[in-house]
Amino acid sequence: MDLVIHQISVICSKQSAHEIAISRFDEIDDLLSEFLMSENKRQGTGLILSFVRPSRPELPASLNKYYLEIAEEKTRKKVLEEKKERIKIEKENEQIIAIKDNEILMQTQQQQQERARISNEMLIENAKAQAEAEKLKAESLKQFFNIPGYSQVEIAKHMSNNTKIYYGEKLPTNYPLLSTK
Repeated sequence: MDLVIHQISVICSKQSAHEIAISRFDEIDDLLSEFLMSENKRQGTGLILSFVRPSRPELPASLNKYYLEIAEEKTRKKVLEEKKERIKIEKENEQIIAIKDNEILMQTQQQQQERARISNEMLIENAKAQAEAEKLKAESLKQFFNIPGYSQVEIAKHMSNNTKIYYGEKLPTNYPLLSTK
């Protein structure tokens, strides 16, 4: 037991009260465990140590209050840093989302422009095809009118369609050209 107390004194003599109580307290059990294992080997006791955990030292009230304030300040700083980091990450995420939204919008607009271009090309091609068809139709009709005697036949057809034949003794009187006066 005296060996353990002596080794704790050796370990603690190299450190400040702050290091012993707060910042390096978790290392003390490792250092003490290593020492005890080496002593057991040296003395050949055959004991196996699973773990060593010393109790936290009791500090004077003023030091304890001071270290608690320091610990609270560190905690506040850590919380603020984490909050800043979280806000930074959120802003980066918002920027990434905005960039992706803009890319999607640009793609959509490009697709709409492409559709409009294709639609316009189709309309132009349809108009050209209709114009070509009308031109061919006009040329074919022109060929009929160039046949000798075709126009006289057409005039005769139209005249025969306008001719009216009346049968009987009395002719209609409502046609001015047919009046018998």
